Amino acid sequence: MSTREAALNGTQAVVTEIDAKCKRLAEEQRKMNEKLEKRQKELHEREKHIEKNEERLVQRQNELLEKEKT
Repeated sequence: MSTREAALNGTQAVVTEIDAKCKRLAEEQRKMNEKLEKRQKELHEREKHIEKNEERLVQRQNELLEKEKT
């Protein structure tokens, strides 16, 4: 095998290795994005729940204030 062929084979091996790493990283990124999206949805649901509870609390406080006035 000539030096040029050896260098080409070495370069191809490096490219193949880098390509495999890129694919693994892309898959990891996809999984992390899925987890992030799931967590963001959970957070949004919790925020909505908190807002509803706050609204109920304000309503209840207003009801109690009205009761005290009468």
